[in-house]
Amino acid sequence: MLIPCKDCEKKISHKAFSCPHCGFKLSLKLREMSDFEVKWMMLKGNPNSELIDVVEPDPKKQAILKKRIEEENIMKEQRKKELNAQEKKEFEKEKNRKNRELRQLKGGAIGVAIVAPIGFLLYQLKILDFGHWNWLFMFVLVVIIGNYFENKFLRK
Repeated sequence: MLIPCKDCEKKISHKAFSCPHCGFKLSLKLREMSDFEVKWMMLKGNPNSELIDVVEPDPKKQAILKKRIEEENIMKEQRKKELNAQEKKEFEKEKNRKNRELRQLKGGAIGVAIVAPIGFLLYQLKILDFGHWNWLFMFVLVVIIGNYFENKFLRK
């Protein structure tokens, strides 16, 4: 398969070790490729009919190459759309998680802000002596009030 030399742009065989015109060395990977693989590489990024006509003179093989290139381009577009949709879902999921954590934090802060003065007042009035049951009661109040405020006012 004749390909253009990267250095002098003249046609050389892809099986050659180097360009006979300028001495540019070809990679081992390129030399080990089959003719079809070389054609495919040349056409992959540029599926216009003129290049296909130059690379592959047989019309049946041209049609196969064009079809393969079109299928590959369609698959690339589908993968790109799927990745964009997946990234969008992940972004929304992360955003919702952060919003939920922030709401819970705000609800807890509101619960503490409401229960702490009440607890202090009850302690000053000698109604609570703050044994372990009273602490548990205050904690439960903070959780209940925090959840109420989170659900009622902070969730939007």
